Amino acid sequence: MNVFLFLKGELRQSKGIFFGLTLLLALALAVAVSVIQTERMVKNSTIRAADQFDILVGAKGSRSALLLGTVYLRDEMLSLVPMPVLSNLSPKSSDISWAAPLAFGDRAGRASLVGTTRVFVDQAGKRALLEGRSFEKPFEAVAGIHAGFSINDEFHPGHGMSAALGHDHKESFKIVGILPETGTPWDRAVLVPIEALWSMHGQHAATSEQASHKGHKHEEIETWLKGDLSKLPGASALVVKPTNMAGAYRIRQHLLKTSAAAPDGTIVNLMAVFTGEALIELFAVFAAAASALKAFAACSVTTSLAAALLTGFVLAKLREKDLRLLRTMGAPRRFILACVWTSIELAIVLACLGALILGTALSVAAGFVIASQTGISMMPSLGLDEFAMLAVVIVSGAVFALLPAAAVGRSRLV
Repeated sequence: MNVFLFLKGELRQSKGIFFGLTLLLALALAVAVSVIQTERMVKNSTIRAADQFDILVGAKGSRSALLLGTVYLRDEMLSLVPMPVLSNLSPKSSDISWAAPLAFGDRAGRASLVGTTRVFVDQAGKRALLEGRSFEKPFEAVAGIHAGFSINDEFHPGHGMSAALGHDHKESFKIVGILPETGTPWDRAVLVPIEALWSMHGQHAATSEQASHKGHKHEEIETWLKGDLSKLPGASALVVKPTNMAGAYRIRQHLLKTSAAAPDGTIVNLMAVFTGEALIELFAVFAAAASALKAFAACSVTTSLAAALLTGFVLAKLREKDLRLLRTMGAPRRFILACVWTSIELAIVLACLGALILGTALSVAAGFVIASQTGISMMPSLGLDEFAMLAVVIVSGAVFALLPAAAVGRSRLV
């Protein structure tokens, strides 16, 4: 007798029940697959978003706040870093490939407005703009690809969320360049010369005479880098690109022992943060939540295995009369056992395949929601963890399927 011919007939007669139970099993497993994929997706995407920020320099305080405010453009209260620190980042100038200040606080519509220098815009010549050019005058700007601006657009910055309500500065900026897509929150940011932000807030006289009105002549920017930095307003953070790992550690050790005087004479202690280390610290904060998700996934898998066992008993019970008839016709016990076991294992294998599809779909939906909120590009991918989990389910299911198969095989003919 052929087991597969029996299975074909079984599926024809009980396909509604068989595929219904398979779907329920697939849904339970899909939750576990989605949890595993989503956790990995969030971690990988978060790490990738920090790639262009090797070292962050800030006023001594919360490392996580510095990371979140700088890399992910979250609204964090960051104390200002005195500008002389920019020229005193390391005892060896050869340790630094480039460094740039970052100033936060204002907005361009719904986009974050960041004051910086041209070296950050083009990453010291290693990043080409998608359109246009970098800013060359104080009231020019370069927008992220998803910031909502095009070349030659003009805008008035505002204080925080008030920018969306029309509470704007009088200064007008013109978009002259568009950055390539990075898959990070910086795709929604607008970059302007930091001295323009200082001027807007009446903190720096070097650009106060420069107006945004059409027809006014603008001076070249960043001349302040060659002058006395001690009287300049501070920056929210500095981002530093070291030339090598040894240089990176020298920079950090140097800054951990360094303090600087703000323009008002206040002494500011500094910290230098490796983004990778700060991310590990941040992930540790959410370790409990990650453990809860993993426990939830484990419960889902356990429920799935229990459902697989129940599926076997249900299918065996529904076909008990037919199976007894086969025994009466001379079918050996091992054939009955093989028929029941194969039916259950087929349902489990199909459920696992369906779980990969459904779980990935759930992760894509979760990634879309997270990306819309954070600006971090999220795209799930299949990994060994999912396949290992499903392999355990298939093997465990094969063992558990022996229970209902053996129960039917041992049943009496009458």
